[in-house]
Amino acid sequence: MKGGLSTFSLHGYGRAWKVFFRWCLHQRYLRRDPSEALKLPRLPEQPPKAILPTGLELFLAATRDDPLNHVLICFLADTGCRIGGLVHLRLADLDLEAGSALVHEKGRGGQPQARKVFMKPRTVQALRAYLAVHPVEANQPVFWGQRGPLTGSGVFQRLKRVAADAGIPGRSNPQAFRHGFVRGALQNGADLSTVAQLAGHRNVAVTAQYYARWNDAELNEAHNQVSWLPSE
Repeated sequence: MKGGLSTFSLHGYGRAWKVFFRWCLHQRYLRRDPSEALKLPRLPEQPPKAILPTGLELFLAATRDDPLNHVLICFLADTGCRIGGLVHLRLADLDLEAGSALVHEKGRGGQPQARKVFMKPRTVQALRAYLAVHPVEANQPVFWGQRGPLTGSGVFQRLKRVAADAGIPGRSNPQAFRHGFVRGALQNGADLSTVAQLAGHRNVAVTAQYYARWNDAELNEAHNQVSWLPSE
């Protein structure tokens, strides 16, 4: 928000003060918590930022004959990795036999982290098809464009171009595939703790607050599946 602090910033500062004063109380530097009357602003509702399953199908169909774009979409959608994990992936980080990869990303607060992600046979097959026509050395990045190793901006532009050429509506950025992965896992019945680990979240609250957000149609469908009222 221009000219001032956003609601998210004010909420974050308020939480920080509360934590600080609780620590002061615990250390007996204070006799009472001056932040008791501090009310945190309510965070605004954020619409889902994920690519819908229909959009993913369109992306996969549009790139079927393009090994690089197809494997980028498969890897992003299947692993839920951050864009840094994709562009920094090296051949030595892949274990195609086990269907896993070691990705190096920046986590919360910009802290570097390495974590294992897992792949379905479809993604492994897409990687094998891509590497068959674009072989790389063990210590080299896996994904290359015409001018060298792909960058985050390069991946974004490729996805944007695919969406425009194929007339795919909605979001087309790499983060939208990550959101789609998390939401898809939750909708398919995975619990928050499992999904948080698969997404590289250090706290399930992050998964719940920023990814487990549903529209009315999704809530209606979920309600029909879980309601305990017997059908006639």
